[in-house]
This record gives sequence, C-alpha cells and structure tokens, in this order.
Amino acid sequence: MPANPGDAIRFSAAIPQTRTHYNSSNRLQIDWEENDEIGIQANWMEEDQNRAKHAKYKITKVYNTEGEHAHHGDFAPTNDAEYLKWGSYDEHTFYAAYPADRIEAYPDESTSKGQFIMKYATNQCCTVSEYDNNKSIYLTEADMKNAYMMAKNTLTPNSTEHVLLNFHPVMTTLEITIKAGNTGEETGTGLMPAPTTITGVSVIMPKALTKGQFVYDVDNGRLKDETVTDNTQESVFVTIEDSKNNKYLKLDAGKSVSLLAFLPPIPMDGTTGNAAKIRVHTTGYQNFVIPLNGKLEQESKITVSIPNFDPEHIQANNWMTYLDDKIYLSQLSVPGAYAATSFGSLQNWTMPISSQLDMGIRAFDLSNSTEEATKTAFEAFESFLESNPEECIIAVCGNNATTSSKSIEFSPNLNLGAARGHILILPTGNSAITRNVYTNSSDAKTKLSSAAINKVGTWSITDCAKSNMTETEIAFTNKSIYEHIVNAQEGSTGIVMTAYVCSAYSDKYTEVYGDLLSQSIIDCNYKFVFKHSDNDQY
Repeated sequence: MPANPGDAIRFSAAIPQTRTHYNSSNRLQIDWEENDEIGIQANWMEEDQNRAKHAKYKITKVYNTEGEHAHHGDFAPTNDAEYLKWGSYDEHTFYAAYPADRIEAYPDESTSKGQFIMKYATNQCCTVSEYDNNKSIYLTEADMKNAYMMAKNTLTPNSTEHVLLNFHPVMTTLEITIKAGNTGEETGTGLMPAPTTITGVSVIMPKALTKGQFVYDVDNGRLKDETVTDNTQESVFVTIEDSKNNKYLKLDAGKSVSLLAFLPPIPMDGTTGNAAKIRVHTTGYQNFVIPLNGKLEQESKITVSIPNFDPEHIQANNWMTYLDDKIYLSQLSVPGAYAATSFGSLQNWTMPISSQLDMGIRAFDLSNSTEEATKTAFEAFESFLESNPEECIIAVCGNNATTSSKSIEFSPNLNLGAARGHILILPTGNSAITRNVYTNSSDAKTKLSSAAINKVGTWSITDCAKSNMTETEIAFTNKSIYEHIVNAQEGSTGIVMTAYVCSAYSDKYTEVYGDLLSQSIIDCNYKFVFKHSDNDQY
C-alpha cells in the first residue's frame, strides 16, 4: 500500500552490491550483516522544514535466498524515537551513507546539497581469519567500516510502500598479497632473520584530500570538486592483527598473507609516471616498495601480488624517503637511541651506529658522549647521508661542540624537504623542544599521547629508559609502550628514545621488544594525516 504524508518512511536495501562483508566463497562479493548502520538524509520541501532531516537506521533482516528478495535487506530506525516521516505528496530526495558512525556532516540543502563529509580513515586493520594450508596463505578480514558506500533515491510517498536504497561502493579497494621469500638466519650477515616480521602495509598516494576532509558528492558520484590536492603524498596504512591480538605477523619463507586496503576515490594514473606505491613495513633491514603502474579508479577492486621477499643484502629502512617534503619536521615520529655512556654501568647496546641507521633509527642522544664518541657518530651520520640523501638524522647534542658541513639547527617552521640530507642539531635550551624525562612507563605513555596533539613547531623528546635499568625493567617498559603506540596512539609520537633499539632479544636472550617498538614509531608516520607547510592546507 502506498504511503501518505505523516507516515513513517520504510527503507530497504535494493540490489546485491549493497553489502558489507566479504562472502567466504567469493572474495569479490560483499554481503550485508544484521545491525549494520547507515545514515539517511531527507531533503524536504519548504513546508516540511519542521520535520527531522536525518536519522540513523540499521539493517534488521538479510534475505539470502534466491528470488525476489535475494541479497536484499530491511532497515529500521536505530533509535525508535528518531525516524523520518513522509512530508507532502511532492517528490522527496533521500541520500544515504554507510557506515553511519563515520558520518561527520550530513548534506545541507542550502550549502552542501548531496554532500556527505565522512571521517577520513588512514589507519586501517585487517584481522587474520584463517590459514589455508593448501595455498600457504593467511586470509584476513578487513574492517568493512572503511568500505564507504552511498545511495540516492527520489520519489513521492504515494509511488511506493518503501524506499529502496541502491548503495554503491565508492572506495578504491586494493587486495594485496604478500609472499615471503628466503631469508637469512643470522642478523650478523646483514640478512634479515627468518621469519619476516610484517607490521603492516602502506599505500602511498601521489595526491591527498585537501585539509584531510573526505567530502563525497552523491549527486555527481565523486569527491567534491577542488577537494583533492595534487603533488602531495599521503598514505593509508593497514595493520595486520593475528588471532592473539598481536599487531604483526611473522611470515615464514614461502608463506603469504592477503589483505585489503580501502583508498579514497581519487583517480590515480600510474601510466603517467606519478604512480601510487605500496610499501611493506617490517622490522629489521628491509625497504620494500613497488609502484602501482596501472590506473586506480573509484568503485574498483584491484588485486596486487607483491614479488617474493628475498633480501640478499642489507637494505636501509629509508622510511623518510617516501614521506611528503612539505610535512613539518615537528610532526614526525622518530625512533631514537642512546649512546652507551648514557646508561652508566648498564652497557647493553653494542650495535654500530651504521647498523642502527640501516634499521630506521634517526635520532641519537649524544648529550653525555665524549668528544671522540661524538666525532665518530657524526662520521657515521655523514657516510649514511651520502648514500641516503632523502633521509635526515637528528642529533641531541646538549652542549657538545659539533661541526659538520651537513649540520643545520631545528626551527619551528622547518619541513622535511629542507631537512633531507642533513644532520639536525637539537641543542639544549631550544624553547620549541620539550624533553620528557623517564619516570615510569605509565607516565611515558601519557607524554606520548600528549605529543600527538602538539602544535606545529613544538617537538617533544620522550625518554623511555634511564640509566641502570635492569633488562627486566627495560623489557616491561618497551612492551608496554609498544602496545600503547599500536593500540592507542592517535598521532605523532615525537622523538622517542628507547633502549635495545631494533633488537628483539638482549645478549641474555631476554625478549626486549626493541625491534617492534622502533618499527611501531616509524609506522606512525604513515597512519595519520599531518599538517603541511604549503599554506597549512591540512
């Protein structure tokens, strides 16, 4: 029976492409799940302006049988007291978006007709669901709330009993398969230890969303005009979580993992030379990046197979190289190491500075080092930068005299592009630098959370160790701070000084989490949207 003005509006899903989880028998098919929530906006005629304009609805029933209702789903108000009603007998236009809890602003008839502002999710996660022994591959489940979908329908209340919403997926979806090749068994040979520890994958895009806002124009089926910035790199990071809630996966030689990354619907044409890139993030010596030379379009799903990991030589973990030049340096998350003399009688670290640099360490506390030790460190810095000119190194020198043709001093407006190839000196007494001395792990985690909301130009150094700590204390602290960063950190960590950097175990075979902690700090640079120095567009 057709509806009349004043009646509650009934909504339902229209066709099979309106679904929110991947079908186990067909990885390309997505199905609705009960209690999935959508947000619906109704554009009323002028005489209906006193009516509710938007409300949240959830799916209450899924039809999976063949026939009239195949793959359809029924929606009901999430809150029984908040729902939409028909107005006059004139046409009504409905806009809908999935998921409801990612909607930051609904369309506005006068200023943003048909435009949803959605939360921009650059930090995503795939959870390992099963291991396929036959194919030697870990299968994962993506967080489908990152798979944004939009719908629109225009009709009169007497034309139908309910409103069918035909949702279209709007994201560019990458299905990425990573396979570990043969790896060395000894870190001393310069080869990666087996198995390979993967902490995530980032997709580095050559374009970015202006001001970090995801504004989708449903009427035109694309992002709002002038909301994409060219020549600005930005990334989406996908963490891998295993069945034990570990935010990493140890991948043995010959085994694979498959995961999904949902990108904003920005057309990217790798055939023109400005391709998006996939970077695999691992602990240890590894810098694995491949370009996506094809075209990436919205509403498409692309399968990408990464060539086998088979490192034969040390490859520097050049994580700065793939970040945008215009990022303020003070926005970076930087893993740092202490000189051995900083720990007094606890001589727990003998890895050469050159090896630490190769494994991604970019800050060094030399404030208590001797003049000779400082000179040796700077020689290692200069040598590294000669071979890796897109990186920069931070030296916390205190009042030690330092001279180098590559040295520059920190300033609040310094961006990464200006710092590349240089040794950045952080002397004592710089009001833009805050040093958080270690007291306990709880306090350190609080300081790291505070670093995430620092203003541009303010950089913090957080000590996560102090002299004469036992291995047990260091292990507890490193693990605690690592878990905080991967589970709770919502932005930059600033510079983080830790003990046993890049090392999984101490000389006494105590698990000290130095490898995972160092890499988790690096990964923060790919998880979040940061402000840029070109007119502060973000």
